Amino acid sequence: MRCRLALPFLLAVAAPALGEEAPTTIHGKIISVRDRLAPDEARNIVFDTEFTITLSGKHNISEHWSRTALRNDRGTLNISGPSGASNQTLGEKNAKVSWRVLGSHSLQRISMGRQFAFTLSITTDGKSTCNLEAKFVLQKGVDDIVARRFDNGEMAHFSLPRVTAASCTIE
Repeated sequence: MRCRLALPFLLAVAAPALGEEAPTTIHGKIISVRDRLAPDEARNIVFDTEFTITLSGKHNISEHWSRTALRNDRGTLNISGPSGASNQTLGEKNAKVSWRVLGSHSLQRISMGRQFAFTLSITTDGKSTCNLEAKFVLQKGVDDIVARRFDNGEMAHFSLPRVTAASCTIE
């Protein structure tokens, strides 16, 4: 039933092309801040995360993500992390990422990490305006996040990222 609700979302933001649904492309940017915890502390690490999501016929969703560490309390970093891409179908059960239709003009992406969940809510006015809400949540019983450092690839403990800005555009 929820997969059928994606059609109004697609039709509302995409113009028909030769009688077929045209793909809808959503570009987004999220700025977040986190701290690397002891023993080698670094405060206010700023990440620029950019993504492109394409919604096309048969409820297909393709995603491309890239992330860059811009700076911390010690100065400029400008270190790009690994980028990623995936394809799936709206409503598909996936252990790490799932997409849900929240209404005729609203989609939600939920991804599960080992220590946290990340939600991305995309809402449109049915035309070209796009609103984006991004949120990180620690899983129960967890105090911090263990992840690879961008500068040397070693594992380290980090605070939960705090989203400071989020924006999106629709094509």
